[in-house]
Amino acid sequence: MQSEINDFRLADLLKQYIAKLKVKNNKIKAKNIEFKARVAKLKDKQLQNELVVEKELTSTKPDFTL
Repeated sequence: MQSEINDFRLADLLKQYIAKLKVKNNKIKAKNIEFKARVAKLKDKQLQNELVVEKELTSTKPDFTL
């Protein structure tokens, strides 16, 4: 009888711990999504900057006249 009670307590404790870990995991997943969005935004900004630089480089012609 006592053994069964201990087993139930242990099972309950494990369930609580698993629930806490799931909450933690979901928070980490949410942060990961935020970071991925920030990385995508930064990559887009970098690409825009590269296109601007490329456009500026190709639009200016060097003046070789002396």
